[in-house]
Amino acid sequence: MNSKSGEGFIKLRPIILFILALLSISTSALAQNAKQELNDQMWEAVRKGDVTLVTALLDKGADVNAKFRYGTTALFKAAERGHTEVVRVLIARGADVSVKDTFYGATALTWALQNKHVGAVGALLEKDAASVNDVLTTGAREGSAPLVGVALARGGAKPEALTAALAMTMNDKDTRSRSLRCLRRREHFRHSRLILRPCNRTWGATSLSREPRWLSASRTGSYSAPRRASNPW
Repeated sequence: MNSKSGEGFIKLRPIILFILALLSISTSALAQNAKQELNDQMWEAVRKGDVTLVTALLDKGADVNAKFRYGTTALFKAAERGHTEVVRVLIARGADVSVKDTFYGATALTWALQNKHVGAVGALLEKDAASVNDVLTTGAREGSAPLVGVALARGGAKPEALTAALAMTMNDKDTRSRSLRCLRRREHFRHSRLILRPCNRTWGATSLSREPRWLSASRTGSYSAPRRASNPW
């Protein structure tokens, strides 16, 4: 009797193992679906700018760096919408500011800059200080004194970036006074004046003798600003 029972168990063993494997796969799939549902809910909460709900979903296990369409993350949507407090929460929870989407190769900062969401740009710069030169240049090129201001407030801009920004503001009579006031308030501006000496334009008290190519291009308008991108997600 015992021998027959043992033989029966041996025959049933592959079936039992197969059933256990199916149960394991089903459990894993259910867990994955639940996680994806949390991530989708987080994306929607970020889109709406609901800081409380975003925080609650992260507490429940939503992945702050979950990838969505074209490799974007929730941080992209928060930056694109200008939800500064949501940006801060996501960064505090470990959001990767260096992620680039697969459509434009853009970062969350790119979208915040394009839409001139100064608060979101400032929050991103707190984590991504290396992008301060891009912010400064974009602000100067587009005549946005607030963007210039947030870049200078963050600090760390290279002298050559300050010089280029100053050259760009010279072209726009409507915005140059505000941007120049921001630039001149910075200690680094003393270094940028040294770089500006080799050109032939007189600006304020600075007498210049020879014009470098990049300054000529910026003044004549031969440089071109990037085309405004549409949101693919």
